[in-house]
Amino acid sequence: MSSKPGFSMEKVVDMLFPILLAAVAWLLGEISSFQNRLIAIESKMPALITAEGVPTDSPISAGRRQQLKDEIMNDIHHIKVTLDRIFDLIGELNNSKADK
Repeated sequence: MSSKPGFSMEKVVDMLFPILLAAVAWLLGEISSFQNRLIAIESKMPALITAEGVPTDSPISAGRRQQLKDEIMNDIHHIKVTLDRIFDLIGELNNSKADK
């Protein structure tokens, strides 16, 4: 194997060492940056489970649940009013039959 004059593996390793060291330092910096971003994101998220293990509502789901509850209560009220009218009509029919 003929080698070129002035070419040595030791020189190549010596030249690449600072580049590899800079790459490792950059990688460690990126990992640290990623951890900081993750912590920032987690701090902005609402806690969905309490320390006791009880699930909590997010503001969006709590609002939707309240809206659905209001709609159901409104429907129940309309059903009660309708049933009261039906019972009143039945009572009137029974009274009119009894009068005859």
